[in-house]
Amino acid sequence: MKKDTYRMASWWMLWEDLLFPESGIEEKIIKRTKKFKAAGIDTIVIFGCHFRWDYIYNWERFHNLLKFIVDTCHQEGIKVFDHHSANLTHRVDSLDEYRNINEKNRHHVPFFPSREFADTITFNGHKLNDFRMKSVQNGEPCYLNTYNAEIFCMNNSNFVSAYQVYLKKLLQTGIDGLMCDDIIYYPGWDGCACEHCRKKFKDQYGHDLPPTTDDSFWGNYESPAFKDWIEMRYHDPLDFLTAVKEVVGTDFPLMSCCSSSSSKGLNASGMSAEIMVKAMNNVMLEICGEIVSEKFDYSERIPDFMLHKAITDKHGYPNIGLGYAHNPDSAFVVWAFNKMLASSSWISTLTGRFGVAEEIRKTIPDEADIIHEAYNFEKQHEELFHGEATAKLAVLFSLDNLMYNGCKQTDYSQPWQDITKTLFKQNIQFDVVVDIPSPSEYPVLLLSNFDCISSKIERQLKSYMDNGGTIIASGLLGFRDERGVLKDQSFLADLGVELRNHQYKWNIPATELFKPNRRAFETNDSGYEIYFNGIKAEDNQWINVTGLHWLPKSCTADTTDKVKKLLPSADPEVSCPEGWVYRILRNNDNGKYFIHLLAADIKAIPYEKFRNTILNEPVIEKLNFMPGAGKLNIQSSALRATVHSPELNEPINLKCDNGNFSFELDNIKRYLIIELA
Repeated sequence: MKKDTYRMASWWMLWEDLLFPESGIEEKIIKRTKKFKAAGIDTIVIFGCHFRWDYIYNWERFHNLLKFIVDTCHQEGIKVFDHHSANLTHRVDSLDEYRNINEKNRHHVPFFPSREFADTITFNGHKLNDFRMKSVQNGEPCYLNTYNAEIFCMNNSNFVSAYQVYLKKLLQTGIDGLMCDDIIYYPGWDGCACEHCRKKFKDQYGHDLPPTTDDSFWGNYESPAFKDWIEMRYHDPLDFLTAVKEVVGTDFPLMSCCSSSSSKGLNASGMSAEIMVKAMNNVMLEICGEIVSEKFDYSERIPDFMLHKAITDKHGYPNIGLGYAHNPDSAFVVWAFNKMLASSSWISTLTGRFGVAEEIRKTIPDEADIIHEAYNFEKQHEELFHGEATAKLAVLFSLDNLMYNGCKQTDYSQPWQDITKTLFKQNIQFDVVVDIPSPSEYPVLLLSNFDCISSKIERQLKSYMDNGGTIIASGLLGFRDERGVLKDQSFLADLGVELRNHQYKWNIPATELFKPNRRAFETNDSGYEIYFNGIKAEDNQWINVTGLHWLPKSCTADTTDKVKKLLPSADPEVSCPEGWVYRILRNNDNGKYFIHLLAADIKAIPYEKFRNTILNEPVIEKLNFMPGAGKLNIQSSALRATVHSPELNEPINLKCDNGNFSFELDNIKRYLIIELA
């Protein structure tokens, strides 16, 4: 499949749109399509009729509406992706729950049946209510308080067949792609104990699912059976998406939801782009909340974004960053953040979660209003946005370590996330990889808390070092196999390294495991001692042997200092004032380099009158960019350097002084690209 790029934007539907085919709605769609076209948007993603099973008796009306949108957009050269939840469905018991949906979940048109009527609905020969996930605690249908919804089970073969039938109807609208949403375990560990899940666990793994009072299974990361349960729930979304692909076709653009692929808590939800990509051909990262908020900056998104980039680069698929914004500043940062990482951008508003009346909501800027500057600049200068990273440092991510290295966030996920954020902030050029690379491509490989290593990975790491590669590692390294079991012979045993007095407690009591909104459970830090050639290593002692520099205690600062000392010099070399981050890309077709610089010091200014009701967080009204002023210097063998920016009326050509190009950054506040030819 061709690796497409997109300038995406959400296309929101309202109650009034369901009046289609009223002529006024047709005129509204035509007018809006032209507005989106003028904003540089080349792909719209439908959002509004989201919990699709709630519309079962209005599918024909909705599909006719969708086909009109598709036909209208195609006339303007705009692609249309449908976006819907394949398995969530509203269920309410009281007027207060209706109000909750209206205030917090009007990110779609909340059209849904009563509980009484829902129990009568059938499709493809089965009742919809028979598709529901069942609680492992009490056997009742799982309920999601956040959405006032129940969820259908992806292992229910009758549900899978019914959804495939629905997809065949949907494809008749002529859509160009599908975002099949919510194919994860939203109930967390509480889902699912239906007969289909129990049967699959028994047939494929040989285990009966025990009651939740059984602490030898639930939350016990030393239990092989519980590890099998984790493995199955990661692969259940893949199995469902594989069934989707059977209908839509191998080359039809298909993606699903993924707001993270690197956090320990994903063991409960089964969400991983690295696994789901085996059925998808587009990968998106949902950047939940604001891209820059009062609490954090966009560097918090780096770990998952770089991981998703590694996954898509491996398969040659598009990588897409979905960011929510409600002002031109935030939309611009979403776009620039994506482009400096050589990815596609998807911009979306979430005004349905402001808890305001429709007449107020309609006065808030939409996607075309806030993204037109960025998208039209990209459209006019497409040649600036094609390239691959030139980094010589690779940071390895391990799904085995995510799943089986300990039971808490700090065992693997947090140290790995911390090192990637730090490298990014310090402008140390790196790529995330999910396989051991060639030392000719990446002469330095960084491992963080990489304790779970299969025999295959062990051989690959040793081959990497034997062929001239340098490994920098911190934290425990290779004392366990890929399932977290201590090895008799560790990865470093032949180098004289021993692990002694290792104490750990890798279990989460069931009383903690099933708590609502439970964060990754924390235990006391494991105690251990490292001996090198029979002598106890100090906490800050680097163990250096041929091809390996290892700090047994995890320390981000010491690790990045070691990286700086061991990384080979690069062409071009860049130095810039504080307050900027940059990424260097190279277009292998024409040999040009593109240095993307984005302001890092940004202050978020919230609206006084709007809040995100579901997150209970401020909505950002504008951003104050406070980048460092001063001189950007580039040492390069290039003959020409040109500055491009949406903030410039025209490009600026730089003079070369003995291989050095310099540029005063004082007059650019947000984003620029240096083209080296």
